Amino acid sequence: MLSPPHISKISLAIGTFVVASCSIIYELTLAQTMSSLFGGTVLRYAVTVGLYIASMGFGVVVFELNKTKLDLVSSFINLEMTLAILGACFPFAMIVLTSSLSTVAFGALASVSLCHIFVIIIGFLSGIELPLLMEAGEKASVSSGSQVLAFDYLGTVAGCFTFPLFLLPSLGLFATALSLALANALIAFIFAWQQSYSRTRSAMLLTTIMGLLIFSDTISEYILKEFYL
Repeated sequence: MLSPPHISKISLAIGTFVVASCSIIYELTLAQTMSSLFGGTVLRYAVTVGLYIASMGFGVVVFELNKTKLDLVSSFINLEMTLAILGACFPFAMIVLTSSLSTVAFGALASVSLCHIFVIIIGFLSGIELPLLMEAGEKASVSSGSQVLAFDYLGTVAGCFTFPLFLLPSLGLFATALSLALANALIAFIFAWQQSYSRTRSAMLLTTIMGLLIFSDTISEYILKEFYL
């Protein structure tokens, strides 16, 4: 039997708030990226949000089937690092895919389908976050499921306002995605430091994403010039 996770109440609250904010902003950023690439704003938002939520639901189901086999905190750290990598890559990858497939037969269909894979994967992983944190809080006897859920709702509301009012107009899509990746990497680093688990990996990932964010304007200009404009 796995030992109870060692996690503080404040870490759980902050972690839940941040990952909930990131999740809803990922959802909106994915939808905006799809809309920018393929047009049809209402359709892209509707399909992206629907697919993202469905993928989150599938993530919950998979977690429930496997939760007794998992070391909860180390699984959360690995999950956040994976999301950080995907979050840092997806806007650039979507543009490169769309441009590369534009001259191929059925290229438009292929690029739309492949871009939706990012929606499914990120949604699936985001769906695991909340039940994992709820389970970790209850096992560590530092928080009830309802308390975790409250911070999740607060984080979601914060994300809904932050994306259109600050992130998108101030940073744009590329830097917004990298900022989300940085937040995921930072949460992974904090939990890794507390648990003495994957400290080096999480620190390297955090440093790398910080570097990418610093040079995000240069990177985005190059990607857009080479593959989009």
